[in-house]
Amino acid sequence: MTPKPQDRPADSLIVVPLIRLPSERTPGIGVEVQKDYIRKNILGRDNKTLFEDKKAWDLLCELGGDLMINAFATNFTIDNEVNQDVGEANYLNQWIFSKLSVSSEKDVVKERPLFLTSSEIGEKAYGKCLETFKLRLGLKTTDKEGNVKPSRGSLRFLVNVTMSPWPTSPDFMSRMVEEFRKIAERGVKRVIIRNKRTPDFHGFVVQGLEKLYFTHIAMFNMANHRKQLIITADLPANVQARYKEERGKNPGQFYTIANVEKEMLENLLDGLLNPDTASKLKFRLDKGIPAGDTPPLEEGFALSNVRVVVDESMAFAALDDEYPAKMPFYLYGSKSEVHLDHVLKTAPNAQISADLVKTNLTEHLTDEQLKDGVVVVLDDVFEASLQPLPFFKLYRPTTVQESDKQKHVLNLEAPGFSLKKGFDHKASVYKTYEEAKSGKGEPIATGTISIGDAVFADWDDVNMDPAAENDHQH
Repeated sequence: MTPKPQDRPADSLIVVPLIRLPSERTPGIGVEVQKDYIRKNILGRDNKTLFEDKKAWDLLCELGGDLMINAFATNFTIDNEVNQDVGEANYLNQWIFSKLSVSSEKDVVKERPLFLTSSEIGEKAYGKCLETFKLRLGLKTTDKEGNVKPSRGSLRFLVNVTMSPWPTSPDFMSRMVEEFRKIAERGVKRVIIRNKRTPDFHGFVVQGLEKLYFTHIAMFNMANHRKQLIITADLPANVQARYKEERGKNPGQFYTIANVEKEMLENLLDGLLNPDTASKLKFRLDKGIPAGDTPPLEEGFALSNVRVVVDESMAFAALDDEYPAKMPFYLYGSKSEVHLDHVLKTAPNAQISADLVKTNLTEHLTDEQLKDGVVVVLDDVFEASLQPLPFFKLYRPTTVQESDKQKHVLNLEAPGFSLKKGFDHKASVYKTYEEAKSGKGEPIATGTISIGDAVFADWDDVNMDPAAENDHQH
C-alpha cells in the first residue's frame, strides 16, 4: 500500500470519475483548488443560480462525459494507506454494484435507492487509458529503483446514467450522493476486514515421517494468510515420536501444527529463521484442524533448523489470469520421502497437499533438487477443464453445534481427477513453475506419480471471504 496523500478526505472511501477534471488535463491548475471551487460554487446550488454564475456555469459544462453516462470507480484506504491491489478494488466495485442493481430474482427493486451498471476495462484493450485511471485511483506500485507504475490487472468500474437533462437540483443530488455513500462505505468496511493485517494463528499441514515439511494453510481472500508457504523444520524428539505414533494408528489422517500466540505471518517466519528467536515461538500439534477448545496432542514446543522451500504471494497481482491446462504441484522432500502441494496461482482453487507420494521417473531427481523443490505437472489431470474442481454433493450441517454454512467436499476420486491412493498419474517434472506454465521448457524428468494415504484437500477455507462470514454472524 502507499501512504494516503495529505489532501484526501479523512474517510476511507475513494471515488474517481473516468473523465478527468479540467485541472487534471491542464498543467498548472491545482486539482484540489478546483475541487474546492466545485464544492463551494457548484454543489448545492439550484439551476437558476448556477446559470447566472458564468464562471461556475462554464466549468460545469466542462465536467463529466459528453453524454449522460458517467463512468467511475472506487478504491479505499486502510490505516491512512491507499490500497494498491486491483483485485480488492474490483471486489469493492463489484459489491457496490450488487447492492445498487437488480441482477437476480432475490433483489428487491424498492430497496434500491439508485441504479448502477458495471463493466470491466481490460488491460490489452484500453492500455494507457486504464494505466492513467489506475494511477488516479492510487492503484500503483513502486519498484526497487523508485519507478512508479500502475498495479497489474483489468479494472471493474461503475456507471450511472442520468435520466434527466437537469440533474443538478440540490436536493436530488445530495440525496443520491448520500445513498451512494452509505452503500459504498458498507463496502469499504468489508474490504478492510479482508485486507487489514493483524497478528493471527497460522496452521501448517505436517508432511513426512523422518524429515518433516509443513505447508501453510492459506487463504486467497484474507491478507493475514495470503501466502503459499512451505517450510521444513525439526520437531523435538518427543513430539516427533508422538506424531509418528499417531500417524501409525491413523495412516489416512492429516496432522497440523499452529503457533499458540498470535503473530503476523511474516514476523513468524522471520522469527523461525533466526535461531535466537525460533526457540521462543511455541506451537501445538493437532489431529486435523482443531475445532473450538479441542486439546492438542502436544503443546508448547518450538521448531528448529527451519528452512523455506516455497514462499509465494497469493495476492491478485501475483496470480495468473487463467487456470493452467494441466494441474501443477510443488514436488519436494528427499529421495526417500517425496511430497506434493498444489500450486495456487489462480483463484478460486483448492489447496491439496499429499505426502509420501510414490514416483517412477525416467530421470532420478537428486536430493538437492528435491530439497529446493521442483514443479510436477500431472499430464492427465486437466485443471482448466475441471474447474471448479469436482465436489461431492454440498454438505449441509444439521446440528446447532456445527456451522450452518454449506461445505464443499472435494471428490478426489472423481473421473479425470483421481487423486487417490494407488492411481498412477502421468507426470512431467520442471525446474520452475514458469517453465511448466509456458510449455516451452523441457521437462527434467517424466514418468508417473501416485498419491499416498494422507491427503489434505480444502476448498472452503482457502476461498473463504471473511467479510461474507462477518455478514453472516451479524
